[in-house]
Amino acid sequence: MAERVCVELVDDLDGEPAQHTVQFALDGVNYEIDLSERNATSLRELLAPYITHGRPVSHRVETEDPVQERVERKKVTDQIRAVAQRSKEQHRARLEAAAAAREAEVRRVAEERAAARGEIPLDVSALNLEVAKPAQEPAQVEESKPAVSLPRFSSANN
Repeated sequence: MAERVCVELVDDLDGEPAQHTVQFALDGVNYEIDLSERNATSLRELLAPYITHGRPVSHRVETEDPVQERVERKKVTDQIRAVAQRSKEQHRARLEAAAAAREAEVRRVAEERAAARGEIPLDVSALNLEVAKPAQEPAQVEESKPAVSLPRFSSANN
C-alpha cells in the first residue's frame, strides 16, 4: 500500500506558515524551532550581538565505553528474560486454574449423578483421573501486560 505524508511547517510562535527550522543551543541544551521568515530574522537579529562576541564550540565525538554499552545491553536482556519468565509463569498459572476448574466441575457432576441415583458420592480426586483439556484457554482470563517497555526499532515499521 502506498502512502504519502505531507509535512507542513507552522511557526511555533504565531501559528503562521513557517519557512525555517532554526536550531540553537543555550546552557548545553539544544533547541529547534519552526519559524516564519519574519520571526527567524527577528531571532537572528536578537542573537547577533551574542553570536559576534561568542566563539563556536568544536563538536567532540563522544566515544561510548564498550564496557558500559555491554552492561546496558545485559540489563535490557535481563529485563526481557524476566518478562518472558513472568509470562511463562502466568500462562502456567492460567492452565493450572483451568485444569482445577475442570476437575471441580467433573467432581460436581459426579456427585450430582450419584446423589440422583441415591448412591454415596464417590471421591473422584482419589481416582487420579486425567481430565481432557480444552483446545483454548478460558476466555475470562485477564490479559497481562509486560512490566518493561521494550525499545522500538525503526525497521519494525517498514
